[in-house]
Amino acid sequence: MRSDQAGYAPYLDIFLRELEDKVEVARIQQQILDTICNQHLSDRLNEEIFRALNSSLLDITKLYEKYADPLQLSECKLAIIHCSGHQDAMLIQEIWTNIINNELKDASTAEDKMTILMSKIISLGQEYSGSPHCFPTF
Repeated sequence: MRSDQAGYAPYLDIFLRELEDKVEVARIQQQILDTICNQHLSDRLNEEIFRALNSSLLDITKLYEKYADPLQLSECKLAIIHCSGHQDAMLIQEIWTNIINNELKDASTAEDKMTILMSKIISLGQEYSGSPHCFPTF
């Protein structure tokens, strides 16, 4: 008997959505771990943080409150905002300001600044173009 004939299709749909949500949270958790390693923040952090990020799937609130916000991981914060559907315009503006400032801090010439900034905006725009609260275009 097919599952849609047995009345299980609605449950499978809910299960699939929950699974997709968990995959998205896992992607963000991996992004946080990668960012910590790539920005050489691992020197400042203890082993317990790496164990927590590597051992089990954390919830999105914990990822924001314990890792992304205190470590000032702006792109991870934007990913969390996107995943959660949170629509705090002031917070999103602050995150974008931090992303822009972080990108520009190492650029020396105006041309470098423009190239770096355009690259970052294009990259994030491709990821969040379907999410007007995370990628406001006005």
